[in-house]
Amino acid sequence: MKTPPTSTMHDEEHWVKAKIGNMANCRKAISEAIAKRAFEIYQHQGCRPGQDRYNWRLAENELVQALPCGVLVSNDEITISVFTSVFIVKDIDEIEACVEPHSLILIGKRRSVSGEDVGAVRIVPLKDEFDPTSAKLRQKGPYFEIEIHKSQANK
Repeated sequence: MKTPPTSTMHDEEHWVKAKIGNMANCRKAISEAIAKRAFEIYQHQGCRPGQDRYNWRLAENELVQALPCGVLVSNDEITISVFTSVFIVKDIDEIEACVEPHSLILIGKRRSVSGEDVGAVRIVPLKDEFDPTSAKLRQKGPYFEIEIHKSQANK
């Protein structure tokens, strides 16, 4: 099995590890984080029944947002440049990059007393179809780059 590439980003004595993650695990972590936050909203509102979908949407809007980034597209690949500041770096211990054929998802994770929590999710929709297994991660100073090759059907 191929070891996923990792990189480390530094910001004022705080190191953040970045890695390529498994999409199934990423989706599960996102769903669990939204469910946890929706339940917190439910409790904060006095445990009023009948607000499940509303609470879920509120939690999803808090956690999942578009990713502000630079995108360089060529005939065969796409390179996405992301500044570490898209996450509140002091709160995030690890950034996991998960690639699907039509999207890139970055999950900012933080360690807590109960284990590891999802702090934020950033998404980039991809117009063309890309090969998730081709993803490469590189750190370049205060930002990192993710390079993904187009799928064979798209070339």
